[in-house]
Amino acid sequence: MVSDNLEALRTSYKKINPFGVPFATTNMGSAILAMDLGWMGPNYSISTACATSNFCILNAANDADMMLCGGSDSMIVPICTRNFPLSFCLGGFTACRALSQRNADPTKASRPCDIDRDGFVMGEGAGALLLEELEHAKRRGANIYAEFLGGSISCDSYHVTQPHPEGAGITLCMENALAQSGVAREDVNYINAHATSTKAEDVLEYHALARCFGQNPELKVNSTKSMIGHLLGAAGAVEAVATIQVNSTLAFASCNYHIIQDMLIMYAHHT
Repeated sequence: MVSDNLEALRTSYKKINPFGVPFATTNMGSAILAMDLGWMGPNYSISTACATSNFCILNAANDADMMLCGGSDSMIVPICTRNFPLSFCLGGFTACRALSQRNADPTKASRPCDIDRDGFVMGEGAGALLLEELEHAKRRGANIYAEFLGGSISCDSYHVTQPHPEGAGITLCMENALAQSGVAREDVNYINAHATSTKAEDVLEYHALARCFGQNPELKVNSTKSMIGHLLGAAGAVEAVATIQVNSTLAFASCNYHIIQDMLIMYAHHT
């Protein structure tokens, strides 16, 4: 609809679709869903780049007895005008050299923590979780797949794109999440890392994990981006679903042993 309205504007503002403005608001997707379901609780959208879905899940946990939360993203879709038939987001990440260059060998692209990683592959998708107060879920006989114990939000306050070189913001977020949830760090045995397969950021995230969890031989770290790419705003929700459903299908990769010492980092091969 955006591209259609841009084309219409070349002729006259009178040609613009009247639904263009309401459909352009970021919370319209959830608003339409609320209309279909008749849900009258909080309905809003959040935009915090790759952390968007995580923010949505954390905020929804305390809003009502039942909250549907998650995220979706479709940034590969081109803005199709006569003079701009390309994906702005895809072009932007290409310009800043964040994407894998292995077009001729896609099975070796998007390999988080691999010694030869060279960037991520963009993906598209959506994920959603129904968060529900425990007693409310029991009363209606709901199938309970996982329990949300707590979480945290932090900000690096360092750079537009690069994380803090010591992983300060990441460490702060994890430590606060552990404190709020009442979980001892030695009891954590699995982490679905952000791990985008970029040279610098995978290392920084590892250092933050090592600083927070120390030497824990039972801790396994995985990144589902090896299988589905980076879904940007939808990443947190899709990876939350994957974490809940994680099973024994993970396979080892050639990890970067220069940075990985006391934790087992692995990812699943493409299938």
